[in-house]
Amino acid sequence: MSDSDTYLANEVGIWRYMDVARFLTLIYEKKLFFARLHELGDPWEGVWTRPASHQFVSRGDDPEYRRRLAREFNSLALISCWHENERESVAMWKLYVSGREGVALKTTVGRLIRVVAANWARMPTIGRVRYEDITYDPVKADYDGITYAAWFLFRKSKAYEHEREVRAVIYDPHYDEHAALQEATFAANRPAPRGEVGRGEAVPVDLSILIERIVVSPGFPEWALGSLQKAVDAASVGVQMESSGLLDQPCEDTLGAIAAKGTPPAFSAATT
Repeated sequence: MSDSDTYLANEVGIWRYMDVARFLTLIYEKKLFFARLHELGDPWEGVWTRPASHQFVSRGDDPEYRRRLAREFNSLALISCWHENERESVAMWKLYVSGREGVALKTTVGRLIRVVAANWARMPTIGRVRYEDITYDPVKADYDGITYAAWFLFRKSKAYEHEREVRAVIYDPHYDEHAALQEATFAANRPAPRGEVGRGEAVPVDLSILIERIVVSPGFPEWALGSLQKAVDAASVGVQMESSGLLDQPCEDTLGAIAAKGTPPAFSAATT
C-alpha cells in the first residue's frame, strides 16, 4: 500500500453521519468515541490471514513472540470511522441514520488530527481504507508509509467499498510501546490486554475546531431544528446548522428552466 493510497492531505473533507441521540452525546460531552475492532461489527476487522501471518512471523527469530506482539497491537487499536466526500451522500444518510432525525458533521483531515493530537499521548494515524479480497495476500505486499501491523487496520472486504471510509487510528494510553518490544512483557502470567474485552475510548475534543459544518438529514422536522441549534450554541461550537436539500422537490423555476431547453430526441438505433 503506497502513501498515495493511504494517507490524505489535511484539506480533504470527511463526514460523520449519526442519529440525533449520538450527536447530542457528542455535543454535551465534547468527546469523540474511538471503537475497538470488535465493536465495528465486521468479524474480518484486523484479521491476519495465514499468508500475512507467515510473512510477519518469519521476519523474526522468535515466532511466538511476534504472534503475541501482533495480537497485542491489534487489540490496542482504537478507531474512528469517517466518510470521504466534499458533499453529502444520500447513501450514507440511509445507511447510518434511522428515520428522518439525523445529523452529519463535516470536518477535514487536518482538523481531526489537530483536535485528537491535543488530548492524546500519540499522534493519530489517518488514512483511507483499502478494499480488496482480504482472504488473500500477495506473495510480497507493498507496505510503504505504514507499519506492517497497522496495514491490516486499513483494509476491508470489497463488499464495503461504497463507504469510502477514512479511519483515524490511535492506541490505548496504557500501552507502553517500548516495554512491548521486550519479550519479557509477554510472559505467560501477563494479564490479557484491555482491548480484548474492553470498550473503546472517548477522547476529549475541541468541537469549535473539529466541526466545519453541521447538516441535518433530509426531512428533518423544522420544529426541532431550533432546539438542536440551542444545544450547539450552548456547547460553543460556533456553527450554524444547515438543512439538507438532497431530497427536496424541484422548484417550479427549475422545472421551467429544464422545459425551456426542449425535449431531447427519442433514443433509436439511428442515433447510435
